[in-house]
Amino acid sequence: MRTSARAFVAGVAGAVVVIGALVVNGAAPPQHVTADAAGVIPPITVTTSVPVDLPYTSQRTPPDPRTVSLQQAAAFAWEEFIALNWAAVPQRGVVGSRGVANRRCAFGDLSSANCSGPTVWETFRGKVEIFPGAGNPPGYPAATPAPSSSGDPYLGWDALPQYNYSTTIPQCGASPAPGSTAVPAWVNLDETDQITLAAMYAGNAPTVHPSPYNSQPQLIRFLAKANRTMYTYIAGNKWWGSGTGSPRPTASTAVYVARNLADPPNGSTSLVSFPAGTVEIKSAWRLLNNTETASHRFHMARARYYETQGQAPCWNEDTFGMVALHIIHKTPSAPYFVYATFEQADNISTADTGLPMETDDGALIPGRQPTCAPGRGPKCPTTPTETLIDGPKSFVPPKRPIVFGVPTPPPATPSPPWCTTNHGKRVYYFEEQKNLPQGGYFCVNARDNAIPPQIIDVNRAAHAAIAQHDNGANDPFRHYKLINVQYVPVDLSSPVPGIYAGNNPNTGENPASFYLANGVVETDRTLQIFSGSLAFNYNSNYLQNFLPPPATPFPAPSPPWYTHKNTAYNHAGYDMGGCMGCHGSQGQSQGGDFSVITARGQVTVPEPPHPNLSNSGRLLLGTAHPRPEFRNRSLVQPH
Repeated sequence: MRTSARAFVAGVAGAVVVIGALVVNGAAPPQHVTADAAGVIPPITVTTSVPVDLPYTSQRTPPDPRTVSLQQAAAFAWEEFIALNWAAVPQRGVVGSRGVANRRCAFGDLSSANCSGPTVWETFRGKVEIFPGAGNPPGYPAATPAPSSSGDPYLGWDALPQYNYSTTIPQCGASPAPGSTAVPAWVNLDETDQITLAAMYAGNAPTVHPSPYNSQPQLIRFLAKANRTMYTYIAGNKWWGSGTGSPRPTASTAVYVARNLADPPNGSTSLVSFPAGTVEIKSAWRLLNNTETASHRFHMARARYYETQGQAPCWNEDTFGMVALHIIHKTPSAPYFVYATFEQADNISTADTGLPMETDDGALIPGRQPTCAPGRGPKCPTTPTETLIDGPKSFVPPKRPIVFGVPTPPPATPSPPWCTTNHGKRVYYFEEQKNLPQGGYFCVNARDNAIPPQIIDVNRAAHAAIAQHDNGANDPFRHYKLINVQYVPVDLSSPVPGIYAGNNPNTGENPASFYLANGVVETDRTLQIFSGSLAFNYNSNYLQNFLPPPATPFPAPSPPWYTHKNTAYNHAGYDMGGCMGCHGSQGQSQGGDFSVITARGQVTVPEPPHPNLSNSGRLLLGTAHPRPEFRNRSLVQPH
């Protein structure tokens, strides 16, 4: 299902606001971060308790997230990671069991008796368990007149997983039986790319696999989940939109956000505004080679994944390794959610040996950094270099309407040679959309923005705390690192937006924090330096790229473009970058309260791999195109 940007225009004193593309002129100016305890690393507690809010050292009332330092926010992120990756209590569908840690297990122990099941976050509900393609959410009570009369205050949350798409998905190779009667894997990898922009691969993964039902063994696959708080909010309002569910009030919520430059009150039953404590997860997984499997450096789990059988998707299950984990968390003082992203330590690797280019803490390892080719400049994060073009478009008055659907000049250009056959052990990706370069693969040589020393210091402290707790056990989580955390919106200042140039290393006002990106999730150039919005399948900071008349005012303003604002908070608009900016663009401004899961709604189909890429990872040139028949989400863009 493809959702079009809504061209509703609401009048606000001194502002022009466009719903679906939150564009604001003349609104309250964004505020800067003034951390109280910058440079201080707070103690990190290894506990089963997910922290409720950001740590505050000041006595301000109410707490102000702008007083929190980057180091404090990083410690908060690590305590989330630890609590959510604890072994969950045994799962038998009993009320009060999903999302609950087993306190009898030590952190990192996923093999002892009663500790060998899924982790806490793995028992969260997958997006299709919240917004099923057919029927009600699994376990939802058909009680009358109110769901709570069933005696289950969690509205079926604890039912064992079922993945109900719009049609029954058979097991690959199963004929004629539709599938297994066993409990499905808790890790349901029903996404194969990052919001339709790029498919990502790991050169360290096996090139072939014994299973005849894994066509692309090096493909990195994804899932999205959410916690009990989010599910009970959606289910309590019957907003899942199939079966006996009701449509989500996302359109009216988008109107509210655009008019007020703020979210509706938490817990609203008429507009989408999740209670504090709502957590969403996105995670990336891939097959491991034999050395990696034996290394104890990866968290591994049984995972369900999807392929194409005939003209329809089918499922298979195998053991995968976790390579990335996003955590977004709505807290009492951060209604825009706190965004933290973690990676397995070995993701960014050398091409020839596959050795990691960073330590487990995230510091660059001397001698393993890429050498840029002559003329490439000081940074060459990809091969070939991918150059984005993002400039203000000339003003188009109403008498010359913009015709959407007409291809625009490519927003990005490569500088060959392509990295199609020489990716080696590196992460590499393929741009799927037609407005992005498709002549071959891009290889990832390094991060666009290195992990800051302040984050590295907190990673080191977290690993030390974990080591003290697990007494040297083969705990894979000591080999995961925080890449960065966003905990307050930051504006890409006008009048002419460009590359963010803040330089405060102890707050979120620096490029690495502003452009928060995971090396195996937001791999392509569009997402590595995301800000503004996705228009014609790439990011832009300018209104004229996507705003159709008559919403554009006439005569033209001076200068003749508007700064795109993707995030609203406290009656101000922000052109935010990275994860928060993307969730603002694809979640909040679409009426989903920063939840892309909610903005998209029903999950009708899982996503098999791109059909035009061969199982050896080599590109079948000239045949790439999107897969609308298998899309379970898409970019929000005009048509």
